[in-house]
Amino acid sequence: MFLSLFFATAITLPAMAGEPAENEAPASVAAEAEGYCLVLKIEGIRNDEGLMRIAVFGNAEDFEQSRDPAVDVSLQADSTGISHRLCGLSPGRWGLAVFHDEDVDMELDTFFGIPREGFGFSRNPRIIKGKPGFDDVGFEIGTAAGEYPQTIQMNYLL
Repeated sequence: MFLSLFFATAITLPAMAGEPAENEAPASVAAEAEGYCLVLKIEGIRNDEGLMRIAVFGNAEDFEQSRDPAVDVSLQADSTGISHRLCGLSPGRWGLAVFHDEDVDMELDTFFGIPREGFGFSRNPRIIKGKPGFDDVGFEIGTAAGEYPQTIQMNYLL
């Protein structure tokens, strides 16, 4: 489970490749040529161990159910931060979830339901109780070609 019992509705990421991605996420060449790219920065990474698992969702239902992400990427963790371009997203509302899979087991490890590995979301909503909703994490990719920045601050509770 991605955010396990700590959150009312847990996030699980679909099966993802175990190896980190190269410089670019899977992308449509046409969309990249048109210039629709999310420029992702991940900050506050605790250590260089394991992988950062990233899932981008195109609607509230998929985000809430943690299914069918439009993009899922694994990147090598880097405590100095990560910058990555995700191209191929169409204009519209998107939500992003990240977790630091330190032991590369594709699950967010917990201790009595509290995440032991880091997690974060687009728009960095305040985490009080449970997983944030799509309204809290949703951001827009506009109709104008360009780069759309999104900075994620990682959260570590244990």
